[in-house]
Amino acid sequence: MSIANCARRGLAFLLPALALLVMAASNPQCARTQDHLFAPTSYTASDADVGVCFSACAKNAAEARAEELSRFRADMAACGENNPECRQAAAAAHVQNLHAINTMARECMNGCHSQGQGTGGN
Repeated sequence: MSIANCARRGLAFLLPALALLVMAASNPQCARTQDHLFAPTSYTASDADVGVCFSACAKNAAEARAEELSRFRADMAACGENNPECRQAAAAAHVQNLHAINTMARECMNGCHSQGQGTGGN
């Protein structure tokens, strides 16, 4: 095999590879975004609102717990010392109400952010 034949075969392989590389570089399949490599922008104005929303949820839950504690103490006082059935019913209602308050707070905080609802691309 001569050097000329080797050069032709090498050229025959190199030209299609270069053509493929040029096509891939000039026509990307990914959508172009406005994000830059050294200055990504992940902060949005709504990020600040999430903290305010979380604080409001926590404040409302704390107020509801305080009201529930007052209600529970009043119920326990109304039951008296010698009525264990009444006291057990009041305690069960108190636990159920605290669970409801915690569920409400969790749902409130879950509503504070819109995870998975963003947009991308152009």
